[in-house]
Amino acid sequence: KKSSSQGRALEDERCADVCKTCFLLLRSCTDTFSSRWDWGVVLALLGNQHLETRWWAAQCTSLALHLTEAQKVVLLNQHFTPQQQIQMMLQTDCLTDVSREQTKLMRSSDSSGLSDELLTPKPTAVSADELSQSVVSICGILLPTRPGCEEKEVPQTLVPVPSTLRNLHCLAMAVLSQKAVLLEGPVGCGKTALVEHLAALTGRSSAPYLLKVQLGDQTDSKALLGTYRCTDVPGEFVWQPGVLTQAVARGNWILLED
Repeated sequence: KKSSSQGRALEDERCADVCKTCFLLLRSCTDTFSSRWDWGVVLALLGNQHLETRWWAAQCTSLALHLTEAQKVVLLNQHFTPQQQIQMMLQTDCLTDVSREQTKLMRSSDSSGLSDELLTPKPTAVSADELSQSVVSICGILLPTRPGCEEKEVPQTLVPVPSTLRNLHCLAMAVLSQKAVLLEGPVGCGKTALVEHLAALTGRSSAPYLLKVQLGDQTDSKALLGTYRCTDVPGEFVWQPGVLTQAVARGNWILLED
């Protein structure tokens, strides 16, 4: 049984490597390879149990079929959880960066006289001075800032150790996906500090742009969604939206702490 499982794992890795190679070829010349190969075999791998095989098959599918960004998002949401998408997007970014540098080397006219400068990988991210005021770079991820916010210095409350930068990068990727984000961890590990730091960098350091709610036994749906309340006029009621409804309606952030 052990030998069988090891053989299966090796087969999955080889299949993932083939799909990854196909992705790089498609990415280098989409029009050429998308028309010459039969991609039906790759489409069948979207139901594969192996995460990497399924991911690279999805990437090949989006390139071969010339999917739009909206169609690609639908495809990924059908086959991957948000956490899996974040995990594999990081691998894809690293792979494409390395591929870009290798392409530069292969296209060099004088491969025999490669200098140390050419062999040294160059940073692909733009500097902060080159960015528009409407975006901010957070660990290499570009996030839009709040419209109309004034640029100001953000207090350095976080110590930039590798684990903090890694968590901040993952949080920025999750926010970029425009979906609800769940942070888990023991008390005092810095979950709230990460969110507050990210909010400050994007111009949402205070209410109403960042609403905080401490959930407890007394918290009910009315406090979050809203309720009807009576007015000074007898028999008249008006709708009072809750904090969650207000945040959704105005496009603000809401932090629910448990």
